Amino acid sequence: MTPSTRSLVWVWWTVFVAAVIVVGGLLTGYVLTRDSSAAPALPTHAQSDDDDDSTQPSILAVRVVTPQPGGAERITQQPGTVQAYETTPINAQVTGYLKERYVDIGHLVKGGQPLAVIDVPDLKITMERNEAAYAQMNARITQMIAQVKVANAEKDAARAAQVQAAATLESARAWARFRRLQMDRMEKLFKARAVEEKLYDEAKERYEASEETVRSAAAAIDTTAAQYKAKNAAIERAAADVLAAEAEAKVARAEWDRSKVNVAFATLRAPYDGKVTAMNVSPGVFVRAGANAPLFVVEKTDVMRLVVQVPDRDVRYVDKGDSAYVVLDGLPEHENKVEGTVARKGDSEDPQTRLMRVEIDLPNKDDKISPGMFGQVTIILEKSNDPMSIPVSSLVSESDKGRRGQVYVVRDGKAVLVPVQLGARLSGRVGVRSGLTVEDQVIANPSRRLHDGITVEVESARRG
Repeated sequence: MTPSTRSLVWVWWTVFVAAVIVVGGLLTGYVLTRDSSAAPALPTHAQSDDDDDSTQPSILAVRVVTPQPGGAERITQQPGTVQAYETTPINAQVTGYLKERYVDIGHLVKGGQPLAVIDVPDLKITMERNEAAYAQMNARITQMIAQVKVANAEKDAARAAQVQAAATLESARAWARFRRLQMDRMEKLFKARAVEEKLYDEAKERYEASEETVRSAAAAIDTTAAQYKAKNAAIERAAADVLAAEAEAKVARAEWDRSKVNVAFATLRAPYDGKVTAMNVSPGVFVRAGANAPLFVVEKTDVMRLVVQVPDRDVRYVDKGDSAYVVLDGLPEHENKVEGTVARKGDSEDPQTRLMRVEIDLPNKDDKISPGMFGQVTIILEKSNDPMSIPVSSLVSESDKGRRGQVYVVRDGKAVLVPVQLGARLSGRVGVRSGLTVEDQVIANPSRRLHDGITVEVESARRG
């Protein structure tokens, strides 16, 4: 290619690029101008793609709701799991062979009803031996009490001997005084040569004999006093023996009672009215006390615990006694809604999940609810006193700080704009104090196509 030819090609490429740039700019300006002039104003409420007035049908299909009796409610909806009200594993407390089993899994039982019996002949022998030991100690106590009575009688006899000895001493002293007078008289007569010496000697001998009697009587008093003290000591010793025997009898009774308890443990009993939900033993099997695996599991199922984890935002509204209900997935549709009340709450959130445990008591007299069932739980946290409520999305407008509003109501096949007095607003619903009845058909989610008097056709209806 010559230099002149290359210059001509370059010129043509330059002209072509310039033309493309000019045409592109003109097209971009045209598109921007068209889009700007066609952009509509933002609607004041929800509007679907079908709200173009140019295609508005003569009869507008609408969905309606009827006001729900009662005021607006603040609710929380969470999944929940059913648990038995009480669950009690029953383990063996004695070692032996299972002699008999009276129940099986699924059986209903009464509190105290025997479930099974473990054969414990060694414990029964121990119980009989302890019973005999206790009876023996009671017999010994009876003997000790009899000894106390004997010692008391001997004490009384010693006391009587003391009294008698004192009386004997006084008599001996009186007789000694009399003999002294006789001796003194004989002595005077003997000195006066009125009597023989023999008579004086006899009087003196009798006096000395009476003095000996006095000394003997005095010694008898000391002897009876010592005997009295000995009898007192015997009484105290016998009373101590009784106390010791009674203490030993208490020990024997405790051993007997313990052995009776051990024998009673051989009979496994239901702790309360409920249902056997697990059974892990058969007759003839050797069972060991304290084994980890329970022989039976009994659950109280006439009332069930529905466990719900309530999120942090709703915790402050949950109170004991709040009404609640659960729709259980495992029950037929016509009976799967079960009502209950909040019975317990944790009053503390899990720091990991920010959830608080709440328990709802569900009556289960007909035994249709089983542990482990799952469902959607609704707890009514707060409820206004308004006579009825509607969804907030049904409102067309609000004024007077939310105390007044307007809704569309279907009457005689037409949409009628109705003023209403509003109440409390909770969980996407608003209470209605006046302006509607529970039979009115309120248009849900009104669109811009609606206006007062337009003919409408009810497409679907539900209780709001």
